[in-house]
Amino acid sequence: MEMNYYLNNINEGEIVLILNSSYNKQINISKESIKDNLLQIASEYRIVKVFNMLGIDKKILSLSIKDVSNLEKTLVKIAYQLLKNKYLILNYLDVTLNNKEKTYLKRLLNKLSHEYKIKTIIFTNDMEFCFKLVDKVFVTKDKEIKAIYFKDFYNLELYNYIDMPNIIEFVLRSQRMGKKLDNYIEVSELLKGIYRL
Repeated sequence: MEMNYYLNNINEGEIVLILNSSYNKQINISKESIKDNLLQIASEYRIVKVFNMLGIDKKILSLSIKDVSNLEKTLVKIAYQLLKNKYLILNYLDVTLNNKEKTYLKRLLNKLSHEYKIKTIIFTNDMEFCFKLVDKVFVTKDKEIKAIYFKDFYNLELYNYIDMPNIIEFVLRSQRMGKKLDNYIEVSELLKGIYRL
């Protein structure tokens, strides 16, 4: 029921983060080939179309899920969901990825959101992963679900539920000390702002 609440309260193309909760439904892709698993839910034509959309090399279709990289496993799980649903649920899929792979995944999720209007729900504690990616945050506290818009990472209400990322804490502390810093979310931009002071 909770998942239906989230899906009904987000718009097409929105990416949302769910805090203080987890999604227990796992995507099980067995030891047979990836293609055999995906053919159980979609035609070969649709599989190839989704693989092209996600930038997945079709050569991995003949492999077992255990024989592909962590990023490829993540992409296959995303493909599986897109073949089955019109939305994505990412349950801590980013934890096995390195920084370069996370950057790729963020770009892909932005593309799916903006070009294909796919609703995406992310369960993660990695706030760095969510910077400039998420539109809205749902928080569960005392069995109540609250939506907080992520248009601005400097929404202090959000930090009642999570730890404040270091960059946000640094900028806020500097602003309280009278430094004229903008609300930065990228370190490179923050460094430019400090240089301009």
